[in-house]
Amino acid sequence: MNIREALLEEHSRSQSDLISAYIGNHRHRFAELISLVYTNEDPLARRAAWTMGHCCREHPELIVPHLDRLIEFLAEPGIHPAIVRNAFLVLQTVDIPAALQGRIFNLCYECIDACEQTIATRVYAMTILAGICRSEPELAGEVELLITQHFRDGSPGFKSRARHIRRELKKLRV
Repeated sequence: MNIREALLEEHSRSQSDLISAYIGNHRHRFAELISLVYTNEDPLARRAAWTMGHCCREHPELIVPHLDRLIEFLAEPGIHPAIVRNAFLVLQTVDIPAALQGRIFNLCYECIDACEQTIATRVYAMTILAGICRSEPELAGEVELLITQHFRDGSPGFKSRARHIRRELKKLRV
């Protein structure tokens, strides 16, 4: 299968599932997929990011060798919001290595603070920050303050996740 052609052929859940099944747990196929995300070409990169999320749901270990480059890519200006959303969806499910936690912490903090991001992206960012706080509990107060600052104007989805995360952060601070 030519992953690039398959992504451009059709934008549907069934097509994404078909590509994900083809990739399976094959690291080299996944590397080909993620390289298409890094092109930031629309619609190719968006579709690749969506499929990346489907692949990582079944095989979360596939993203681990790409974490450093993915975080570097997400920090670049002009990344399509759908790519950021799907990347954060994946990142909330993996343990971020200590060496990368500072960079992803800053990205997620800025994402929550920048209200132009989608609700889903901001919610995933909260979950990533909570995960980092589990290994770095001294950051819990800062994250709790950030979430509190945005709580009042948040959507129902934002508020629901925020309540859960704040409870978790309070336990870390005790």
